[in-house]
Amino acid sequence: MLKLVSNREGVEIHQLEITDSGCTITPAFAGVCELVNQCGGDKRKILNALAQFDKNYVWAVTYETPPVPALTRRQFRLALVTNGYSLTDIEALIEQIPDEMQKQIIKIEWQDATTFIRTNPNLLTMADLMGLSTGQVDALWSQALTF
Repeated sequence: MLKLVSNREGVEIHQLEITDSGCTITPAFAGVCELVNQCGGDKRKILNALAQFDKNYVWAVTYETPPVPALTRRQFRLALVTNGYSLTDIEALIEQIPDEMQKQIIKIEWQDATTFIRTNPNLLTMADLMGLSTGQVDALWSQALTF
């Protein structure tokens, strides 16, 4: 999550919140969320885009959720196994993916990745296939960081 505030002539005007699910701004500022959504979550791009959007406003980050550390292959797999997930069953789930290209991509991620990033779309697809909620993935991730 990223929170920003706009300032115009020394007065705070807008509060902008950016999450994985979208963007909100209070009070409304037409075009800002559309602009932010084009930046793909990259903080530097967001700040540059906002600076160019309306030069009467100065934007500053007020809060940023620290990034979740990546896991090593070992940590990732140990967390799954110690929580009762069979690596063989996970591979069987991958084989059931109907889209051949997506299946191949997720197979590569599963078999060849040396690190796992919490926000990786392919990891999120696998979590969905396994029936894991966001909270369950977060708990597994936190545990895996201790291995």
